[in-house]
Amino acid sequence: MRTAAALLLLAVGVWQVSDGLWIQAKARLAQVLIAHAWSRTLAGEALAKPWPWADTWPVARLSVPRLGVERYVLAGAQGATLAFGPGHVSSTPLPGAAGNSMIGGHRDTHLAFLGQLDPGDEILVERADRRRLSYRVGETHVLHRSEMWIAHQEGPARLTLVTCWPLDAWRAGGDQRYAVVAFRSAALELGDERLHLGDLPALRLDDGVGELARAGIRDMRALAGQDGDRMVRDHRLHP
Repeated sequence: MRTAAALLLLAVGVWQVSDGLWIQAKARLAQVLIAHAWSRTLAGEALAKPWPWADTWPVARLSVPRLGVERYVLAGAQGATLAFGPGHVSSTPLPGAAGNSMIGGHRDTHLAFLGQLDPGDEILVERADRRRLSYRVGETHVLHRSEMWIAHQEGPARLTLVTCWPLDAWRAGGDQRYAVVAFRSAALELGDERLHLGDLPALRLDDGVGELARAGIRDMRALAGQDGDRMVRDHRLHP
């Protein structure tokens, strides 16, 4: 009896390990296919699906130089899409356009790096037209999922990355969200070449970024109304 129970437990353990390895293998293969789809996108193909039955396609490539992070951003933020990468919220503008471009993802996989971001960190976004955009981290917020002010479009051009909170929670889901807001940095972005204002005489990049961030925080407080001070209590750049 004990031998049979031990064999059963061993079989279950082997099945779970093999199942986990298969999931990891599928995830890695998906990233290879998505990277290939992005190459096709840069070559001019519209809506380049990573596999024939996919209901999404890459719309941008996001990277954080300091952390060595690179992610392909997919169209749409529905659950099936987020299983393969961060997703662009379709009701918001694409990065580089005026307003608030929002990207969502899972805290334990593709957006796990959000917890490692520091104020002033550069976030680069490559678009389908090969234009490269530079953003700087300006604010972080912990908020309830019902607090939709974070999605408002008024204010400076910015990138808002959203995932579940706490980042180290044992269970997925929950009512809290963690948001990182990055503002377009003071840079001239020309195709594949980026000329930072900090490279020019008598000008400092940090000053431009700080001013953008401070303007954004003031704007968020105005949008949040009477609760503005509470809403921005977690930002790391003070106005």
